[in-house]
Amino acid sequence: MLLYTAFVEGTQESLTNPCLTRYHKIPHRYHKIPEDLDTAMATYLNSRLILSCCFLLASSLAAPLQWTWATPSTFIHCSNSSGDLNQQAISAMAASSFAVIEKYQGLLQDPVRTGGEIKVINAARAVRDVNPNVTMIFYFAIDYTREWYDLGRWFDQHSYLQVHNSNGQRANHTDTDGGSQNNWGIFDWSQEEARDAWVNKIASVVSTSDNNGNNLFDGVFIDGYRDESSWTEQLIPNATVEEKTAWLDGAKQLGFSLAEAIGDSSIRFINPGQVYASFPGYSANSIEFFGPDDADIKFLQSIIGEFKTIEVHAYIGDNLALFNTTLAAYLIGVGEGAYFGAGSQWAQCDDWLIPHFEYYEALGSPDGIGAQSGSVWTRSFNGGKTSVTLDTSSKTSCIKWASGRTTGNNC
Repeated sequence: MLLYTAFVEGTQESLTNPCLTRYHKIPHRYHKIPEDLDTAMATYLNSRLILSCCFLLASSLAAPLQWTWATPSTFIHCSNSSGDLNQQAISAMAASSFAVIEKYQGLLQDPVRTGGEIKVINAARAVRDVNPNVTMIFYFAIDYTREWYDLGRWFDQHSYLQVHNSNGQRANHTDTDGGSQNNWGIFDWSQEEARDAWVNKIASVVSTSDNNGNNLFDGVFIDGYRDESSWTEQLIPNATVEEKTAWLDGAKQLGFSLAEAIGDSSIRFINPGQVYASFPGYSANSIEFFGPDDADIKFLQSIIGEFKTIEVHAYIGDNLALFNTTLAAYLIGVGEGAYFGAGSQWAQCDDWLIPHFEYYEALGSPDGIGAQSGSVWTRSFNGGKTSVTLDTSSKTSCIKWASGRTTGNNC
């Protein structure tokens, strides 16, 4: 049985729950992921011992995420690096369709730059105390063994599960993220033990209870993916072709492993979502840096129905003109399950909390898909009561709401 140490509720305890730990191992590798993802998932699940308690975990989620055409559906994805979420952020998250608490939560709060899991848990509980039914998503990354999380420190203590160069030294990634000099290790996805530890930690956090006895988190947001070639060149450039292939094969199993661990009905985001074909097994897609251009609209249209939940994330800040055109682009491409969020801050929530009146305007079901003629896109909702026009070349737009209000610079 894989046994490792984690900090839950401020108490050091060993995670030996068989629901969260693989103890029946069958050799399994995906050297080629089948094009049919349903077949791939079925093949994967049939190759493992599935524990009934894992499915009980998924069944105790607070409430399923409900889609509506009544108004634009929105989400919030941010954190507060200096301490607890303030009441405004808590209230906004509680009122959103879903909320993701980013990795910077409580980063500068004691214990500084560590204990990220419990800090996020405490923030999520504060949101759930306001709205027990809001969908909460746990953020985690796939690229570096960040010591901000207890799991990152565990990997540092078990460095044989991190990538090493041919000279035996640990491969490192350095940056100044979070305002300090960081020296992160890199997960060695070619090793099953590394994959198990990563998945088990996520499952242990997701299964944490809120104050109403439900799972605190309804799913996970996995950040840090890249396309295959740039990923290996950035993270493991000195590896051999065979080593890169083994590393990627391991990484491609993680989406399926998460589905097994926290339930196939859970919400499992891949970010950036454009690489989903290379790394299957995820049920939700994150379009980061979504903007008012043809490619982003077409990509959003192409994945409607492919994923049950889509995070359409626009980096807006307080740029109202960009907000107007990007919201128009979203409305042209939106389908069931696609949610809009406008914010450029991760370590604080200020620009996510701007009270855009558009979020409360009546929308209604679309009269058809967004149509393109040259650089001009159009779409209407609710029998034409709401209409949208966007020119992706001139970056001009107009949204005419059923209420009579307008949004944009070309109305």
